[in-house]
Amino acid sequence: YRFLHYGTDPHPKETDISDWNRPDSRSLFSMDTEGRVMRFDSLSKILSSGLRLGCVTGPTALVDRINLHTQASNLHPSGVSQALCAKLLHHWGQDGWERHVKKVALYYMKRRDVFEALARKYLSAYAEWTTPSA
Repeated sequence: YRFLHYGTDPHPKETDISDWNRPDSRSLFSMDTEGRVMRFDSLSKILSSGLRLGCVTGPTALVDRINLHTQASNLHPSGVSQALCAKLLHHWGQDGWERHVKKVALYYMKRRDVFEALARKYLSAYAEWTTPSA
């Protein structure tokens, strides 16, 4: 099939950051042999929803087109948000960033578990679902 895949990588199953002992998930980029994977990442869910910062990774020709569209549609990117993130990421370094991302992933996983427990309690007779793993 000739399709373009875009997305993010899955989150962990552990409930405490100290239990984090899984190997990293295999990246979709490592399986891409024809330049069809694009990855869109956002700092909105990781750092703060007000930052509105993100990035795209993928085939150069497609990323270049996205850049052209962004230049034509965004009047002014937020320099304050960019400077704040740059300073924070520099301060944390790679290890600090990875610790923070794991904490955020665990936070969202716990929220998912609470929601699913309530759905199971009140909706099991009316619906069925698959627990998301990402």
